[in-house]
Amino acid sequence: MAKLHSKQLGSIGEMMVAADLMSCGYAVFFELGDLSKTDLIAIIDNKPIRIQVKTSTLKMGRAALDLKKSGPNYKFKYTTEDVDIFALYIPNHGVGYFSSEFCNTHSVGLTIRISRPLNKQSKNCRLLKDYSDIKKALRGHTPTTLTDNAEGDEMVQTTSQ
Repeated sequence: MAKLHSKQLGSIGEMMVAADLMSCGYAVFFELGDLSKTDLIAIIDNKPIRIQVKTSTLKMGRAALDLKKSGPNYKFKYTTEDVDIFALYIPNHGVGYFSSEFCNTHSVGLTIRISRPLNKQSKNCRLLKDYSDIKKALRGHTPTTLTDNAEGDEMVQTTSQ
């Protein structure tokens, strides 16, 4: 792969994650403008799932899933209020999905491997292939609903008999 600018690599990652989700039959929506903490929204089981996509190249068989972002005049760590799922794209190896709850138990990021280390270590060894199913990442996850901020919606009262 040619040397790409980090923004180009990120755009490729977003496209690859979208293609992966679409191949599973999910509707996928893109953010325009790169101003929010959500890159994609996928409709899964009739619920909108906010996805932050990270792209990382391999270094010594490992890739980093960075849980913070910085740039000119800003720096922040993603929270469960910002993102439902982190998707990690590793060029030539595929996509992994991680719940924001799982990711936020780690301070700044996670290390993901393509294969087991040579020393046969298995504790805290996260293999990309074990995270390829977004439904598995969503187990036990409840997406944040936006109905508290709705304006102009009619209130409907229901009763049961």
